[in-house]
Amino acid sequence: METLLKYFFKAVNWLLTQFFGDAYQGVKKRFAKNVQRKIKEISNQNQPVIDDRGTLFLGKTETNFVIGGGTGQVAYEPESVRTFYDDSFVELPDELNQIRTRIEQTEIAKQDEGLKHLYNTHQVTLVNAVHSNVDFIERGFPILHFKKSDYYSYQATVASLDQPIASDGTTIRQKYIDTIKDYQEPSPFLSQGVGIVLTVVTSDEKIVISHRKDTGIRPHEMDVSVVEAIDPDKDYTYDPNNRQKKSIDLYSAAKRGLYEELGLDVQKDEITLLGYGLDLEYYQWNVIGTAHINLTYDEVLRQKSSGIHGMNELKKIEAVDLDPKKVAQLLKNNKLWSTAQVALYWTTIYNMNEYSRKKEMDKILLEIM
Repeated sequence: METLLKYFFKAVNWLLTQFFGDAYQGVKKRFAKNVQRKIKEISNQNQPVIDDRGTLFLGKTETNFVIGGGTGQVAYEPESVRTFYDDSFVELPDELNQIRTRIEQTEIAKQDEGLKHLYNTHQVTLVNAVHSNVDFIERGFPILHFKKSDYYSYQATVASLDQPIASDGTTIRQKYIDTIKDYQEPSPFLSQGVGIVLTVVTSDEKIVISHRKDTGIRPHEMDVSVVEAIDPDKDYTYDPNNRQKKSIDLYSAAKRGLYEELGLDVQKDEITLLGYGLDLEYYQWNVIGTAHINLTYDEVLRQKSSGIHGMNELKKIEAVDLDPKKVAQLLKNNKLWSTAQVALYWTTIYNMNEYSRKKEMDKILLEIM
């Protein structure tokens, strides 16, 4: 009986094809797709719902990084990067301003007693971020709007996200971050301490990896070569159309960070900016880039050890080969914050030769992570 039905349907299918041709085949395909979609919908009703935060996956591992712009494959043209800067201070909500005031009072008291204390420097917050296209082939570029802030405000927000601010134990993260509907729209009072996250690639094709000191954010953790907060008092330029108006020079911040942390005097044309985004673990916005320098890793190591620069946050450095499998193994075997993971991922695919480099790297990550 089953065999007869099979032949019957085949015969009907042949007759309809003969009479109606392509029109019948089109109806048949649409019907099949509708059936498949319905089956999928029924199947999905029994699956757990996963909240899509818009974060990047590396292999099967979800990071905490939300891409604001960039892919790692194409560099920003320096002349297309646009920044705007408002020199007035960003205002904190009252409860966060109270935390900042306590921090300031504590650190001033330490300073007066000659104790180790946190020095308050000017920083910037990100007020608005837009990723646009520069031409018909859609090469992207960022338009970033900054406002003035300081390190104590950073300590009261980014460094205190899990601190309770209400009698019921509600934290800053729960009140202000978990309720955000669109992570690609920055919160001006939370996006404190925006910085430049850089990898250094040496002439012998190694990526410089750093280890942080035991103080500050992420103590003792492995990190990329340089993480430097933008300083509006040092990293500024003037709007070419209005010499009275300042804007932020991202390349100046990158150059300063490379010198202060590693003792490297790098030129602007050696620095490549690849994108920017938000690390949800710290609500930390950063611009990600890479610097390809004409020094070997051993020369970088000697330069760092010369003592002519600050080395404020780095305890030691090491290197990983600029090789997709080596980088993937490092990502798998070491604890790094998500921004550092993305910086290493973008650096690797940017420096691979073939256009299919992203697909190749993604395949390696799926196998390893």
